[in-house]
Amino acid sequence: MTVPASSEPKKFAPIFEPKDIADLRRRWRVARPNTDGLPPYEELLLGNLGKIDDNIVLLTRNSGDWSIQRIGRKLEQWLEGAERNAHLSQLAPDFAWALTNAAQCAVRNSAPNLAEAYFAREGHVQCYDILALPLANRWGPPFVAVYMGERGPRYSLVDAVFHSSDEGVIALAVIRDEGGRPIDFQIIDLNASATKLLGHSADKLRWRRLGEGQHAFSEELVMHHLYHLLEGGGQERFEITTQSRGATTHVAVSLTLMGDLICASLTDVTALKMREESYRLLFDSNPMPMWIVDTQTQRFLAVNDAAVAHYGYSRERFLSMSAEQICRGDMLNDACCMPSDSAKPVQSNASCRHVRADGGEIEVLMFARKVVYAERAAQLVAAVDVTERKRFEAEVAYLAHHDALTGLRNRAFFCDHLATTLDIRGCTKEPL
Repeated sequence: MTVPASSEPKKFAPIFEPKDIADLRRRWRVARPNTDGLPPYEELLLGNLGKIDDNIVLLTRNSGDWSIQRIGRKLEQWLEGAERNAHLSQLAPDFAWALTNAAQCAVRNSAPNLAEAYFAREGHVQCYDILALPLANRWGPPFVAVYMGERGPRYSLVDAVFHSSDEGVIALAVIRDEGGRPIDFQIIDLNASATKLLGHSADKLRWRRLGEGQHAFSEELVMHHLYHLLEGGGQERFEITTQSRGATTHVAVSLTLMGDLICASLTDVTALKMREESYRLLFDSNPMPMWIVDTQTQRFLAVNDAAVAHYGYSRERFLSMSAEQICRGDMLNDACCMPSDSAKPVQSNASCRHVRADGGEIEVLMFARKVVYAERAAQLVAAVDVTERKRFEAEVAYLAHHDALTGLRNRAFFCDHLATTLDIRGCTKEPL
């Protein structure tokens, strides 16, 4: 793995440069014959470079590929597969790319190119300074002398991830009795995020057995999942709650077994739990009948109190039914009764009839949207009872065309009927 710097040459040298790099820059400038030319290869590399020579590889390009002309002893160790006349394409991809990019930038700009790259090997990362110096070659294409020097200490990727992760990580060792049976677990290491989630310092947790602890990770639920993990292998996932400074934190725990070592990953899910609680309050306490149905089977997954009270079915009865069972028989295939599987909120275009537990029918308008419930694709549905509204609208329409006292059809009905009849006869051109 390599993370190179920009391919453009640096316009300004850093405030502090390693002595070897500063010395090579000075040698390159001194050996340069004029402001337009390149220093001859012989002037720079055939002199006394001392230990710097161990960190230099000389490159030339033939037929588009860069090849190694000579290489220092240290670089032979760092660059796997590097030897005289080897092509850079034969090296590990990260080394090959970094050297190729540095050489091309130096040749393109006819000036030294300083870059940095990070290489990862066997879980460790090392930063290198890479200085590419273009040189004149009297026998062919320009040479490029590339200096590579280690910058700073090598560090472990595992340690870097372990200590910088926002997730808590705990490493546990299994403690067994003389018969090989697991009897306890010992915390052998943990990161700062884990100490924060558990509400205890690392000194109070590290090297302590869970059986003697007074924290959330020594509770019976955790021990149960740890022993179950040893029996079945694989992974265990569960949730715990911790208390710190009077605040409750919900923590999702994932356990992974590696021999007699267990890695526990802890994730703060308090915000998610709060959103779920807010959703549940809006759902359960909503005065409008609401339910959640499985998208595929249309079976009820959850119903709120208003739906139970309005339809008369018990919650257990609701959860044993499907949405089709509350629709009137002749409306089972009606689109208004079964909301479409749309990502956007959907309102039914017409009312449909639902059957209550007592056999009575109600007219409802339905509103639905897609949700994920218990890791399943589902629909959240709200039902608005419009039975009384429909009855009132029908009554108003009746009174508009009938006498309120006698119930006989009135002049408005006669005029509407006559106009309709004349319009039909006019369209069909039939004589009156």
